Amino acid sequence: HYAQWQGAHGKTGTADARVKLEAMTIAQPHSHDEGTEEVWISLKGDTDVLIGKELRKFPPGTAYKVPATGQTAHANINASATPVNLMHMMKSNRTRRNRP
Repeated sequence: HYAQWQGAHGKTGTADARVKLEAMTIAQPHSHDEGTEEVWISLKGDTDVLIGKELRKFPPGTAYKVPATGQTAHANINASATPVNLMHMMKSNRTRRNRP
C-alpha cells in the first residue's frame, strides 16, 4: 500500500481520516461521483497535488477542495524521501465502504 488510512467512514457516505503517504509515491489520479465533496489538509511534510491538469505545491498548513463536478481527476504526490501526513474529509451521495 502506498498510504496508511486511520479514521472513520460513516454509513451516510461521510469519511474523515489521517493519511500517511509513503515516500516516493503517488495516488492513482481519480475522480468521484458528481456531488461528492472532498477536502485534503497537509499536516506534515512537503507534498504536491495534481488537480485537473494543474500540479501545485501542497505545504503543511494548507488545504484544497476537489470540485464536486465528478470530472476533476486528482492525486496527492509525495516526491520526498520521507513519509508525509495528511487529513482527508469526504462527503458522498453514496454509502461508503471501509478501506482495507
